[in-house]
Amino acid sequence: MDGSKVCPNCGRQNLAEAQWCAGCGSNISSVAASQAEGSWQQGSYGQPQEQSSMSYSPQGAFGQARQQITSAIQMRSQTDEVLPIYWILLPILGIVLSVVLTVFLGWFIGLGVGMIVFGALLAVLVYKLINRQNEHIKRETVLRGALMTLIRDKAREQYKEQVISGQVATMESINQEASYKEQENNAVLFTIMAFIPLLQFYVLYVLTKHPYEHDQRWHAFTQQVQYAGGQLGLNIMTPSWKTLPRRSFILFFIISIIFTPFMLYWLYVLIDDPNEHYKAQWQFEDQLMVQLR
Repeated sequence: MDGSKVCPNCGRQNLAEAQWCAGCGSNISSVAASQAEGSWQQGSYGQPQEQSSMSYSPQGAFGQARQQITSAIQMRSQTDEVLPIYWILLPILGIVLSVVLTVFLGWFIGLGVGMIVFGALLAVLVYKLINRQNEHIKRETVLRGALMTLIRDKAREQYKEQVISGQVATMESINQEASYKEQENNAVLFTIMAFIPLLQFYVLYVLTKHPYEHDQRWHAFTQQVQYAGGQLGLNIMTPSWKTLPRRSFILFFIISIIFTPFMLYWLYVLIDDPNEHYKAQWQFEDQLMVQLR
């Protein structure tokens, strides 16, 4: 036999080439396969009997989930970049510099240099907005998975799987939806697209639409974590924060065409909405860490 993988979460035996556990769906791609020979021994009635090494250890699984949660939360200082609001002034700075250079260096040179500076500053801003979105998605994906593992392990330990089955099913549904809809975008490609007519509107569409939908999913997910945790002795309180307002790309686009300075407010929204989401999520994570100590 080629060997097998034992899921550290539920103890199920899987094929050696399996990436996901057939029992609980946990990622087991990093689990080393062991030889199947010797892993089974004859029982007193001549039937195969699994060795004790394959038995489920709730404390070990709980500790692993806790470690993953702690690691994901610690990563927020590197992924959840709260951008200062003054970043909306960078494009304006490029325009002002262009006017000043035109006065001192002439129309052709001044305007050319000014436009280059303006483009460079705008490129940096777009790259930062897309990149922090990608990094946050990756961190939160790990955190959601670890939270579901934690809840399942605690429920199994207390024999309360049925009690919180509804909440777990909802969490899994939200997690699957997020995995499908919250795809990472190439930050360099999107930065280039920001300077291409028509494609630049798609960049604005993605940056405008994502924060609200992402915030809604996270808020719904943490509510289920709170309900399930309460049944298991984990008093994880979801902070009373307002979800982000829905932003209409079409409305923002039309107003910007009619009144160009509105673009400054649009930039403000693109910067501040993710900032507010990060800060609110940190509150939940801080309370979660208190419960896991």
